[in-house]
Amino acid sequence: MQFRRLGRTGLEVSVLGLGTGGHSRLGQNTGVSEEDVRWLVHYALDSGVNFIDTAAAYAESEAILGRVFRETPISLPPNLVWGPAWPP
Repeated sequence: MQFRRLGRTGLEVSVLGLGTGGHSRLGQNTGVSEEDVRWLVHYALDSGVNFIDTAAAYAESEAILGRVFRETPISLPPNLVWGPAWPP
């Protein structure tokens, strides 16, 4: 995986990220099972992805990611960035 510096933060983020919005909204609109989503998240992390794009506007994507991270032993990269909740 290739990485790029994120602005002046000093964080190195993967050039590929996992988007949880878009048409499928992490499978919510296409009938993908949560087990398959868990596999996808693991695959992305195992491939070096350390940037996951999620937002409250993406329906239940954040809740699904939360369950995946809580229910499955995952070693998160130390520079995985979680932004502040919106609205504050």
